[in-house]
Amino acid sequence: MRNLFGLIRVALIDLRGDFRRFWVLIACLALGVGTIAMVGAVGASLQSALNRDARLLLGGDIEARLTYRAATADEAALFDRLGTVSEVIDLLGRAQFEGESVFAAVRAIDAKYPLLGAVEYEGDGALADLLAVRDGVRGVIVDASLLEKLGIGIGDRIGIGDGTFELRGVLRSVPDQVSQGIAIGFPVLMSSDGVGETDILKPGALARYRYKIILHAGTGFDAASAAIASAFPEAGWQISGPDHATEELGRYFDLFQRFLTVVGLSALLVGGIGVGNAMSAYVTERQRSIATMKSLGATRARVLAHFLIQAMILTGIGIVLGTGLGAVLTLVALPVLGPALGLPLSPTIDWPSLGSAAIFGLLIGFAFAYLPLHRAEAMRPAMLFRAVGSAPEGELTWRDVFRPGLILPMAIAIAGIFAMALLVTGRPPVVIWYAIGAAAAFGVLGAASALLQWGLRLIPPAPNASLRNAIKAVYRPGSPAPTIIMSLGLGMALLILIATVVNDLRHQLDPGVRVDAPTFVYLDLFEDEVAELEAFAKTEPSIERFTSVPVLRSPTLSVNGSPPVTIQEIPRDISLYFGDEQPLSVSTELPGGNTIVGGAWWPADYSGEPLVSVAAQMQEALDLGIGDTLTFLVFGEEVTATVSSFREFDWQRGRINFPFVLSPGAFDEFPLSYFAFIKVAAGAEHAVQRELTERYPALIFIPVDEALDVVRELIEGISNAISFVGAIAVVSGLLVLAGALASGRHQREADSVVAKVLGATRADVVRSYIIEYGMVSAIAAALATALGVTGAWAFAVLALDTHFSVDPLLLGTVIAGAILLTIAVGAATTWSALSARPAKFLRDE
Repeated sequence: MRNLFGLIRVALIDLRGDFRRFWVLIACLALGVGTIAMVGAVGASLQSALNRDARLLLGGDIEARLTYRAATADEAALFDRLGTVSEVIDLLGRAQFEGESVFAAVRAIDAKYPLLGAVEYEGDGALADLLAVRDGVRGVIVDASLLEKLGIGIGDRIGIGDGTFELRGVLRSVPDQVSQGIAIGFPVLMSSDGVGETDILKPGALARYRYKIILHAGTGFDAASAAIASAFPEAGWQISGPDHATEELGRYFDLFQRFLTVVGLSALLVGGIGVGNAMSAYVTERQRSIATMKSLGATRARVLAHFLIQAMILTGIGIVLGTGLGAVLTLVALPVLGPALGLPLSPTIDWPSLGSAAIFGLLIGFAFAYLPLHRAEAMRPAMLFRAVGSAPEGELTWRDVFRPGLILPMAIAIAGIFAMALLVTGRPPVVIWYAIGAAAAFGVLGAASALLQWGLRLIPPAPNASLRNAIKAVYRPGSPAPTIIMSLGLGMALLILIATVVNDLRHQLDPGVRVDAPTFVYLDLFEDEVAELEAFAKTEPSIERFTSVPVLRSPTLSVNGSPPVTIQEIPRDISLYFGDEQPLSVSTELPGGNTIVGGAWWPADYSGEPLVSVAAQMQEALDLGIGDTLTFLVFGEEVTATVSSFREFDWQRGRINFPFVLSPGAFDEFPLSYFAFIKVAAGAEHAVQRELTERYPALIFIPVDEALDVVRELIEGISNAISFVGAIAVVSGLLVLAGALASGRHQREADSVVAKVLGATRADVVRSYIIEYGMVSAIAAALATALGVTGAWAFAVLALDTHFSVDPLLLGTVIAGAILLTIAVGAATTWSALSARPAKFLRDE
């Protein structure tokens, strides 16, 4: 132990005064550790809030819900026996004011709502008083965005369906909003009595009835759920407990956190290159000190231990700064994220996340420092008699790399990084593929560097002196070219991957790419209303297309007679608007945008037993095959259909897709509602919308762009978070690049002095540097583009299952920027070499 303390004391003394040269190493580690610490801490806080406040987020101990009707007297009586009950009705409508209208997400509540927590709003008086009747008019409180959209204020009156309501407050939040998922439309809160005056709660309306219950003491969730299911087995009640309410949201948060952790780990790996570069440069600059130590009797092991202790001290400083940065960023981020997500997030520090980030930093620091430090072992005392500007000694051979003393510690460190990644992400396939991708990127960039230097050695000398010197500088001993290609390539590859994925996600939501997208979607129409709309569409020249489809909903779904299943993966189709119910439709012909990928579509004159065509994504989720049977619950009655085909759907064509389409006649015994789709000529959307609102104020329609705005906002939030974390990785890459160029400053001074002695001017030296840096950065940019685009394609197609597109302008901007930035950083870090005076430099040597 005394020997260890002695080694540490000597290492610290030797390191004293040299900390400034390690700012890149410390900064790279701090950024990477801070990123992982912040991502882990924020994710842990989100998950903790979901677990801690699950009852609050659900609004009770249990929630029972239906879509097609309210609870009967017997069902309501059972709920009352179980505990205290509050009825909530969620439905869609349109808020109108002086000819203008917006899509509204209406929530009708009774006097007991909320059972837990409180509604946050701005208004004078209690919530029940604001929603009550005054001067013959009921009140509502609405989201501030609705006021801004319609240009109205408190005291004004709006129309919803056939009813008129007075604006009496601004809604900030409801305690159980998180469990309701993505809200499409501007939130409007009214009383249960008031919704009856709107005429939007008609038979077949897309309304969701929720009964939130705080159970009596002694009654648990399992017992209450069993009581409801056994008393009304055919009703199709969907039952949720506190854990179920946040399960889906928690799964999304978890996936998002894991992805950001991988991006943060990339930042740390890029920073690891900075560690390796810094230690390699440090060993090169300390060649004479190492030679002196060996001349005085120091063994190879003693020299290695000396510099390894120094590396670990520097790594420790980076880890301390990084965990501190992560803690500060967490404390800043949580109060901002909480209101945005509707979660009570208090600013706290998650120590396990800081600990795991510190372990990551320790392993990365050791793994990247250990290899270059072994060069110190191979240096010889003869270095005392050589000039500092000469080529570095101690380069490792493949035989050195595979020595047990080097390969075993490196293998243990790499295994530790892999194990920590598995522990933090919990996704072995993700970690394995990430490891393969990272290894491939390192291999490609390393091989490209070696191939470049080998190839340049073979070409004949260029006639131009600047070009000739630039080419030689790329492959000379100690050249920074491999480091530049590695650091710039990895940083750019990650930047291109993130930028391409984010740009692709935004591109998918661009109305210009959805060539057949409807402009308006009408919901819950009766046959006579469909006829009226169709007649109007025929007389309105701005309407290019009108179509309608029948719609039914099933609260449960069973396969081959098995108990009802829960579908975890909702496909990209109309299911978004139905929550946990399954939307059904009937069609004679194959819907537009669909392609049969298994089985066959039924004949146009088919009139036999019900058949069903299933979306291909549902086939995977339910493990279906041709000939299997699906049983749906429609208005309390079972309808069984045989699977006859599977369909792929090109959602980018902009049309509406149903996961289950049944054969003609399957629902003849049930009352049907319809969806109608109106395609309007470009530029006429606002005028047609105004006309539709005035003609049919009670009919509910969704402007597609309004609905997509909600998704766009969500994508923007995710994109900004990914971009922020990715920017840290890019900054790490720039620091590594600057460090790599700065580490060769003394060699540059020697080169500059020799060139000047031989007659070169400052302009000649500058041209050589520009050509060298431009050539190396161009090669790094080309390789990074290939790696980044390949990674983005894999993520978009394999992980997100979306169309993939690349913006050439984006790639060109990134490549040009990287080349110019490399030249600028190279010029800034080697400027002193241009000012070196030959006489003084040679005298010092």
